Amino acid sequence: MLNTVDDLPRADLQNIDTRATSAKDVFLVFADLKNQKQTDGVKGTISKDEKHIFCTCGSRVNVLEISTGKIVHSVEHDDQEDITSFALSCDDELLVTASRALLLKQWDWRQAQCTRSWRAIHTVPVASMTFDSTSTLLATGGCDGTIKIWDVVKQYCTHNLKGSSGVVHLVQFHPDISRLQLFSSSLDCGIRLWDLRSSQCVCVLQSHYSTVTSLCFSPDGGTMVSSGRDKICTVWDLGTQKAKRTVPVYEAVEGVVLLPENQDFSQIGVKSKDLHFITAGSKGVLRVWEASTARCVYTQTLASTLTPVSGEEGEEKDDDPRSLTHLLHLPTSSRLAAVTAEHNIMLYQLPGLTTQQQFVGYSDEVLDVKFLGKGDSHIVVATNSCQLKVFELLTNSCQILYGHTDTVLSLDVFKKGSLFASCAK
Repeated sequence: MLNTVDDLPRADLQNIDTRATSAKDVFLVFADLKNQKQTDGVKGTISKDEKHIFCTCGSRVNVLEISTGKIVHSVEHDDQEDITSFALSCDDELLVTASRALLLKQWDWRQAQCTRSWRAIHTVPVASMTFDSTSTLLATGGCDGTIKIWDVVKQYCTHNLKGSSGVVHLVQFHPDISRLQLFSSSLDCGIRLWDLRSSQCVCVLQSHYSTVTSLCFSPDGGTMVSSGRDKICTVWDLGTQKAKRTVPVYEAVEGVVLLPENQDFSQIGVKSKDLHFITAGSKGVLRVWEASTARCVYTQTLASTLTPVSGEEGEEKDDDPRSLTHLLHLPTSSRLAAVTAEHNIMLYQLPGLTTQQQFVGYSDEVLDVKFLGKGDSHIVVATNSCQLKVFELLTNSCQILYGHTDTVLSLDVFKKGSLFASCAK
């Protein structure tokens, strides 16, 4: 029986280039994800030490220091080709990027140096990638419907998994590496379970009828929760490979996170020891669900005078700036990070889901700026958006204000900088 990574079957790695190359000097700009579609598979990630956020900006990956809000590192492909996907190893040591030129590059991201590059073997760009929990195996899902698995330590391709239909937009290893299992999803909306010992698809978990957006696993590895844009989450028993519960959540869900066990989350409606999970999606709020009853026990309240994102019951706007596109769990600090459609990053503190930090990732056109506060400590900014952004100049921390429903055009400050007015379309 195969028990370790070393036991995996080996294939030749084509055209590997192990020469180290220096990344170009780059102008550091915060993560502009505006030109990336959700289906591109390019999403932000957070380091395991929870000090940095990694996100794409065209042909670059920028590294944001959470404590200061400043970009401290940036890596860029020499060929200026857009990065289609990237992954950070679980030990925070390796960053691997994939570009439209079908190259994979491994980086020493702290020094902004490329340490190795090789051809992805995929015939079209890589749409998704992920590391396993040992930081040894890297899985890449291609737009050609194939999945490659790479041993990044010994530098060879271990698997070429075929059978997916269309773009493989999601790949994820089972957290228990001894199982040697990989999960993937593609155009047919099924969740494929691959056995890496035999290189075979063991089964296809069928429940969703639209794009599967995220997977999360229980601590014992026996239960998995999947989310989709078909407005449902499914709780799976991985032992029987059957769906235990389908939870209708009434919004297109982009991210799901399991709440940790044996902690007090009574502030957000958790009254039992049953499995609970948090969803983020098109309604722009975080919601807590009890898996056994499919009941929503808590809905986040937004500090806004606006009605919910779905202006009419059952109707949602695709371009609403408050809709959430990604959700990450920071277990060490007991926080959640949510990314909005306008690429703002919101950090919430558990157990109360209180707003801790907000970072603005995209501003488009800046239409008006005014100093605000005692000693001009803040600026209020109107951009090509219905949102107002108030920045604290010392820390780059931002408060996002809602109230308008169309582009804010002009600002004025009065009462010695303690009040301001805004007008919009």
